[in-house]
Amino acid sequence: MSPACSPVCPGISRATFCIFLLSGLCLCLQQYYFIDEPKTWQEAVSYCREKYGDLASINNQADVARLIEAVGSGYEGEVWIGLYDIPSSWGWVLSDPDMYEEGEWNFRKWNKGEPNDVRRRGILCVVTRGYWFDTSCSTPYAFVCYNNTLNSE
Repeated sequence: MSPACSPVCPGISRATFCIFLLSGLCLCLQQYYFIDEPKTWQEAVSYCREKYGDLASINNQADVARLIEAVGSGYEGEVWIGLYDIPSSWGWVLSDPDMYEEGEWNFRKWNKGEPNDVRRRGILCVVTRGYWFDTSCSTPYAFVCYNNTLNSE
């Protein structure tokens, strides 16, 4: 498994992770995978759904930290996440309400002044160093996939 496609669970060593995995315990259900292949938002969604599950959903500050760790400290560009502009609000591509704890569906970490193009169709989100910006969905960016199971690759 390449480093760019390794599951990330901060604070858990690979050996500890394997012990818990073999014992049947699950410490980290969400896995993020950084894909350094610029694609439009819709192409990124299709890729993630085919290979992993979906484009990344971020439910809380701990997820933000794990996503940043998955991308790596050396990467300085923007990446697509699974938040997009739907009529009347912003929504996640992973829309199953059972996947979210109370308050997680509405978690947002906008950069100051964002979103700045609210309610214009085709506007989606990217994340940069943990803060979110809205931009055109047709711009190609690297992206982060999400898998909520431990049985990926």
